[in-house]
Amino acid sequence: MSDSNIVEMSNMWDQRYSTQDWPTDPNDSLVELVKDLKPAKALDLGCGTGRHCIYLAKLGWTVTGVDSSKVGLEIAQNNSKKLNLTIETIHSDLLTFVPKASFYDLVILSYIHFKQENLKKIIGIALDSLKENGLIYAVMHHKSDLGKTGPPDPELLFETKDFEIFPDLKIKTLSEVRRDFEDGTFNTDVLLIAEK
Repeated sequence: MSDSNIVEMSNMWDQRYSTQDWPTDPNDSLVELVKDLKPAKALDLGCGTGRHCIYLAKLGWTVTGVDSSKVGLEIAQNNSKKLNLTIETIHSDLLTFVPKASFYDLVILSYIHFKQENLKKIIGIALDSLKENGLIYAVMHHKSDLGKTGPPDPELLFETKDFEIFPDLKIKTLSEVRRDFEDGTFNTDVLLIAEK
């Protein structure tokens, strides 16, 4: 991704976060994952407006959120301060971000929109940042959601097979998860939980 594309992407997300409301509740699958985990250190790559950072901070986790959108990070900080919570936020392009090595117990990748080759880089960054036996939690829009939700480019949507190519991951969960809504519609996610 070129520097101009990075700036364009950041500007697009700044615009979207400035003009739209975004969910504040965490994904059910993340809630399920952490309910029996002891609070530790978490890194949210592509944290957006910080809903997962804030949820984990409520549970006593020490959380760092990284995003290319300054507006998203400002919203995350404002929302955390309203709840008297502390989260660290870092403004960075995900593809060039260098985390602390072997430092985190959990890395979150939630609905980040990258093609396969860049997803490989980000999974590599996540693995570098994790302690031994640390967990990656990734949830992405499924290809069947094209035209319903998520990006309009099918190359930015996923199937479970897209995560079977990472030999360094000890996969604990790799599945399609259906999310039903009150109006009778549904979306499908790809859920990955893996251990370093």
